[in-house]
Amino acid sequence: MIVFINPWWNTAQNQWHQNLMKAQEFIYRDTPVKRVILGSSLSALLIMDSLPDTKNLAFSGQSIFDGLEILTQMERPPKEVYIETNMVMRGKNKYFAEALSSPFPFPIKKHLPSLQEKNQPLAVLGGVVTWQCTYKIIHLFKTQTTQPLTQQQVALKEATLSYFISQNSQLPKPEQITRVFTTLKRLVRELEAKGITISFFEMPVHPELCDLPCPNAIREAFSAYFPPSEYAYIPLPDCQEYTTSDGYHLIHESSFRYALYLKQHIQTANWAYKE
Repeated sequence: MIVFINPWWNTAQNQWHQNLMKAQEFIYRDTPVKRVILGSSLSALLIMDSLPDTKNLAFSGQSIFDGLEILTQMERPPKEVYIETNMVMRGKNKYFAEALSSPFPFPIKKHLPSLQEKNQPLAVLGGVVTWQCTYKIIHLFKTQTTQPLTQQQVALKEATLSYFISQNSQLPKPEQITRVFTTLKRLVRELEAKGITISFFEMPVHPELCDLPCPNAIREAFSAYFPPSEYAYIPLPDCQEYTTSDGYHLIHESSFRYALYLKQHIQTANWAYKE
């Protein structure tokens, strides 16, 4: 029996499943891709309609190293790779690569789409339910004005931001910096050996998180391991111009704004950031 699925249904059951689907769709694609974005959940929210010829390989709850692992194994790599710098200290998920090839290796799943995550029966059924619920929610918000945040919601947002400020006020340990950036340097060299051009970008976050000790230490490490004289950096825009939902993740409008900003710098011949 052949069943035709509404292409707007999102068949992801959860964050892990959604990441697997995104990775598989990239791995099993038939056409080459010009450029790829690697990142965490911060970059995963980018509105990709603004970035033609670009695939988003940023995974929610994971790191750039999960995407790098995939790219180092690709037979037809992209020409350009843009790496998010924000969450570089987060390590790769050791179970992710195993899940992508288990229980069937890449070549088998490529030629038998029914084995891919997005086509599993539970995923398709979940997609039907998700689409129906999403459709109702969209129309609900079209007819009702957005309610202001309750005192409890405001308190929760303030507590979350306060926690992130506390976390980012602490410097990473030197040995952590060395371990992470040595690994990143090795993987970048592997990609460069394939003829890939590497560039770096930093997602805007809440203004109170932009200039704390931890992100500043990470910027210094990038400059040391990947000198701006040798690598292109898209400059961080003014964080005051962007709004987040929790301190880190951009709301829809700001995500669209940053995607346009990214596109502008990618397309401009003289966009590379120099000290």
